[in-house]
Amino acid sequence: MNLKHDVAENKYQQYRDRALEQARRNLPIQIRDKVKFRNIDNEALLIAKVWESSPLRKELPWSFAQGFKKWAFRHPNRLDLAVWYENNLCSLSIGFPTKTGKSMRLDVIEKNPCNYPLDKSIFAINIVAFEEFADLIGADKIKIMRPLNDRLINFYRSYGFIYQKSKGSEPEHLWKYL
Repeated sequence: MNLKHDVAENKYQQYRDRALEQARRNLPIQIRDKVKFRNIDNEALLIAKVWESSPLRKELPWSFAQGFKKWAFRHPNRLDLAVWYENNLCSLSIGFPTKTGKSMRLDVIEKNPCNYPLDKSIFAINIVAFEEFADLIGADKIKIMRPLNDRLINFYRSYGFIYQKSKGSEPEHLWKYL
């Protein structure tokens, strides 16, 4: 790695650490002590590989197990998030700020294909962390990039996100001001 990359990686790791700690504090008290926010590590990637072979998993265009490390290297300003409930990995998500820094992207979110205690609230839990990270970097908007289908678009709309069709060089996404 070069020095510039190392400096960026270290700077944004501090933001990631602060955002995840603050997000955990903002969780409802009844789950706060059982939920852990961590960066995506080798343990999470091994579990993601198991998820990918599960018959319960829907076909998705992204593989955390195969693509994460290369993607993470290209985006030192990223937020990568593994949400754990006790010893169960519940979800993985990744995103990074837009070039202007005014928005925080949520590019991929995947939940555990099996049932687990946080199944119904995992999206909201992830958004808490993305909002904290956005606040730390000075972004005032969250964008959910390239939703996979109409059911997900409607789900994200139920959280106050506004749908935006592709236009020009900007891909389809949903957005919400913080």
